[in-house]
Amino acid sequence: GRCAPCLPCPDGFGSSLLMSCTRAEEREQLLPEAEKSAASIRTESRSWVAFGLLLGLLSLGLVTIWFRYGWLTRGLEDIPHELQKYEGYAKDASHLFLKQRKGPEGPSLFCWALIMANSGEEELMRQHRQSNTNIFRCDAWLLLSDFPVSFQDVKSISIGAFNSKRAPWNSWYNVPVFLRAWNKVLEDKRFLLYDWTVKADMDTFFCHQRLRERLGNAHVPKDEACIWLNYDADKNPGPLDFLGPIEIFSTGAMKLYQRSHAKVCPRPHPQTQGEDAFMKDCMLKLGVKTRMDYSLLQNACDWCEPLHPKQCADRGHVAFHPFKKVELYSECLAHADDCIGPSPWR
Repeated sequence: GRCAPCLPCPDGFGSSLLMSCTRAEEREQLLPEAEKSAASIRTESRSWVAFGLLLGLLSLGLVTIWFRYGWLTRGLEDIPHELQKYEGYAKDASHLFLKQRKGPEGPSLFCWALIMANSGEEELMRQHRQSNTNIFRCDAWLLLSDFPVSFQDVKSISIGAFNSKRAPWNSWYNVPVFLRAWNKVLEDKRFLLYDWTVKADMDTFFCHQRLRERLGNAHVPKDEACIWLNYDADKNPGPLDFLGPIEIFSTGAMKLYQRSHAKVCPRPHPQTQGEDAFMKDCMLKLGVKTRMDYSLLQNACDWCEPLHPKQCADRGHVAFHPFKKVELYSECLAHADDCIGPSPWR
């Protein structure tokens, strides 16, 4: 308590009592300051703990995204050109949070093709880009080639010389070449953002609208891993019910391939198959389901009568192969009036 007024006392004692009283008053004045300081320290400690928890949650989220997409370590200059066409794209980390989107008229499509530079395939590619057909009508596309190819906004990714050997069925032993191509598709990663991955040859005409309608009407569960058998080999000339002119894979199938293909489907030695047969066998080994739509592809084999461009008007088929000349492809497109329209990205 506060000291009472000091009374006269013998010599030597008064000064001691006065000093004791003065110290008590000083302690009483300092006590509120000490309490305020302690309260401030407690508040600041709580703030740092909350900040630490928030930082930990943010770090966990970023690590999760890194493992999911693998894009945090890539510079903005490495972001694929087509990614810049996504809705909501900005030149920062916001592209990491894009959700899988739907196409303009049904399930979304990621399409890719492999061509040989300075060949008829490059001529067809230029025609396709000018008319926005083939892979360029999909929601996103990727062009691969042996050596770099540029045209308008198209810049291919090179995988090196093909060096494939001729096969007895008048095609190529092309599995090693296409394994390199598929690896580029996996590295690109955009297939993860779309419902279906479509591999198409440049001499294949396929109608994206018909394909979207077929896939939408099939009501395939979102997470189902499946491929589409596209050709009735029992009734038509040809050795296989899964032909390379157009190959269709669900995102679930692509994820299985991404995860386990190196172990389950090693490069064959020696080669006995083409790419399409190899991919079908690989998918079956991975446990991928097969679905059948034998009207997906109208294919003319080497010993069959060639396709006429007027046949492209047949809405009962999605794809027609082959049209190796730009003139024939253009005539085919002119007959497929339901496949003509503005590009999804124009």
